[in-house]
Amino acid sequence: MPSLELSGKVSLITGASRGLGRVIILKLSSMGSRVAINYLSHEREAEDVMSSIIQQGGEAMLAPADVRDGNSVKAMVRQITDRWTKIDILVNNAGINVDSLLLRISEEAWDSVIDTNLRGAYLCTKFALRSMMNQG
Repeated sequence: MPSLELSGKVSLITGASRGLGRVIILKLSSMGSRVAINYLSHEREAEDVMSSIIQQGGEAMLAPADVRDGNSVKAMVRQITDRWTKIDILVNNAGINVDSLLLRISEEAWDSVIDTNLRGAYLCTKFALRSMMNQG
C-alpha cells in the first residue's frame, strides 16, 4: 500500500522503463504519486513497470514519446494532462551514452547524445512547466 506523502501529485519521469528511471518511478508511486511512464523503445519494460505499480495499488499510465522531438513531447504532456489535469513533478531522466573515446565518436552519435540528454530535458521542461506554473 502506497504512503500518502505525494498523494494527489502527478509525476512524469522520462526514460522510466529501465534502470534509474524505473527505480525513481517505483519510489514516487510508493509515495502515493500518480506516475506517467515515459519511454521510447522499451514498451514491454514500461508495461512491466506499470503492471508492478498497479499491483501495488498505485496509479500509472504509459507516456510514450521521443524526448528529442518537440511535437512528440507536446503530445505526451497533453495526454498526461488530459487524463490527470496537471503535472507536479518532472524527472528528466532519459539519456544516452556513447562509450567511446572522443576521437572515435561520430558527429551523428554526438548529436544523438546532445539531442537526447540536453534537448530532451529542455523540451520536457518547457512543455511540462505550464502545468506546474498554473499550480504555483
